[in-house]
Amino acid sequence: VVKVTIRNPIAKHVVANNINLTINGKSLSLSTNQNGRATVTVFDLTGHRVATLLHGQISAGTHSLSLQSLAAGNYIVKASVGHHNTMQVLRLK
Repeated sequence: VVKVTIRNPIAKHVVANNINLTINGKSLSLSTNQNGRATVTVFDLTGHRVATLLHGQISAGTHSLSLQSLAAGNYIVKASVGHHNTMQVLRLK
């Protein structure tokens, strides 16, 4: 079990499996305790994919991903590492 925390004016705390997402301004930090194939995808609220931030093998640890390409708005971030997945609402201002 891993904590997912968004750090910006609207803070949220969600428990997920082996993946920790921290969103700070225009960057997203993904922390995991396992090596494996990882994907971080951003969807708009209608379910359309708007960005793939990560797709490939990663090692255990913390990885920083840029959100600079995303306009202000509400999104859903789906992160997968190995067989573990989490989804988090993202609000960019």
